[in-house]
Amino acid sequence: MKVIIAVVVATGAVLIGFVVYTLMNAETVGPTESGTTEPTYSLEDVARHSSKNDCWTAIDGNVYDLTRFIGNHPGGERILEICGKEGSEAFKNQGVPAEEATQVRSELSIPEDQPFHSPNAQSILDGLKIGVLET
Repeated sequence: MKVIIAVVVATGAVLIGFVVYTLMNAETVGPTESGTTEPTYSLEDVARHSSKNDCWTAIDGNVYDLTRFIGNHPGGERILEICGKEGSEAFKNQGVPAEEATQVRSELSIPEDQPFHSPNAQSILDGLKIGVLET
């Protein structure tokens, strides 16, 4: 039950964070312009950006520069856990350990492939995209 409450509270915090972030950075939030060629990065490239002042992550084949969002992240500095790393699972489970995430998904009938993060959180993430992960 505590995990369910935490997920609900975190989702509300993400919504508030999105509004604040959008108001403060309106010109930087949004999808990449169509028709542009996206840069390609390796996981080694991502690993070179692993600090609070320079934070990149790879999520679902895309590379994101989270640096300017760290101070606005509703979960606080918890976001630093994915700096310089492949962060797909952490984003999908909103930082909840995999075993607990599976239990919550089961209890709430949330599909395994659906992230805990809200569509607004995904929108913020889309605005931070800097390229794609090389395959």
